Amino acid sequence: MVVFGSSIQECCNNPNCFPYFLDDCLSFIEKSGINTEWIFYQEASNEVDVMRLRETIERSNKTNRCVFSDKEDPHTVATVVKSFFQELAEPIIPFSHYRQFTTCQLSVISFFPLMTSLPKANGVVLKRLVIFFNKLSTNHEANHMTPYNLSCTIANDLLRDQTPNPADFDHIADIFDFIISNAKEIFAGFPEPTPPLISAKPAHRSSDYPKTKGVEPVKIQSNDSKPSANTSKIEV
Repeated sequence: MVVFGSSIQECCNNPNCFPYFLDDCLSFIEKSGINTEWIFYQEASNEVDVMRLRETIERSNKTNRCVFSDKEDPHTVATVVKSFFQELAEPIIPFSHYRQFTTCQLSVISFFPLMTSLPKANGVVLKRLVIFFNKLSTNHEANHMTPYNLSCTIANDLLRDQTPNPADFDHIADIFDFIISNAKEIFAGFPEPTPPLISAKPAHRSSDYPKTKGVEPVKIQSNDSKPSANTSKIEV
């Protein structure tokens, strides 16, 4: 199964699930990268590490978990997460919803019905992602990533028209600044992600993947195993 360049529905096994690989990437950043300076703004410095992680995710076949080394660079994981959303066949907020989102009043009461109108898989993934960004932004004194900085970095990958208009980019950043800042209120009562209903497959061996000096390969863990925008206006 192809992950990068596919649809969000293809990465979820049912409309209420959350892709394992994406959950593992976000959980790793929450644990090991939440204080990393300029996380999501600064690209990974080693393209080999990025390609290694992408290959690992592609090989996971949706059925296994990624187990990260303590030496993994959070910027590498964040770069791969951004790439996933950049390369989706259709953004997490579908083209059909673009006008509703860009003309919506910036208020919790206005955004809630828009979120519930999204396809279930899209809504569940967007909720997890936005609440993750909200949590990341609470550490902005250490990582410099305020809700606005995060929105400038990734908003145009999450909400875009079929023919993107650069004149809309600042407004889209403002929209996601508001959504990230008010994530818990906007998504209150929204469905939580549930584990995919799939059969576990044997884990890939870590030796199957190319190594980069000083970084251990990301391991794939089968489900039956025990757990082991544009950035021109970034605020400084």
